[in-house]
Amino acid sequence: ILKALEWYMNPPTLHQFAFMFCKIHSSREMYTDLESYIHETTRYQIELAIFVPQILAKFKPSVIAYAALKNVEEKIAADKPHIVPADMKQSYEALTSHTGVIMDPTAVARCKALLKGVCPELPDLGFFH
Repeated sequence: ILKALEWYMNPPTLHQFAFMFCKIHSSREMYTDLESYIHETTRYQIELAIFVPQILAKFKPSVIAYAALKNVEEKIAADKPHIVPADMKQSYEALTSHTGVIMDPTAVARCKALLKGVCPELPDLGFFH
């Protein structure tokens, strides 16, 4: 039908992936005060990534958004280990089961490292309140 209508669809953007990943993140339901921090800090990193050709050229938008989300998880675990839900570490399994998106863990790790180079220090946990 779309071809007959000559209607073209764009692929999901970095921001759309970040929004979707944050929406299904396991900590949303447990800690509502973390919800905005997770989304805003993930979004902050991907906005910085837009200006780094090495990131945009090498990685799919889904990998960049997921790597940014994993960096946020690490920040939360480092700053407040007592509030890290046990299933936060299982977010990849939840992501793949909810969205069908499958990513190469090596690509995610490389992208995380590049994002940390662009943004070595993430905002404090209370920054977005």
